[in-house]
Amino acid sequence: MAALERLEVAVRDASNFGVSKKAEISLRKQARILTDLKMHVSYLDKPAIDKILARVAKLHQEILYSIMNPPQRTAKK
Repeated sequence: MAALERLEVAVRDASNFGVSKKAEISLRKQARILTDLKMHVSYLDKPAIDKILARVAKLHQEILYSIMNPPQRTAKK
């Protein structure tokens, strides 16, 4: 779970520094990998993967929101 916490920090930083597109692509790939992994593991491991997928989906939504609704920048005088 430490990796997910680092991922959450990276998503927040990406939205603040304008590199959201690369982060969004990476999250989409990771979600696909997790979905594939879920198909190949025991049914006992699937709930844990579902929890991780839910967090990744939430982060993906946040990053998409930051792309579609970037922070307003102040005009220079």
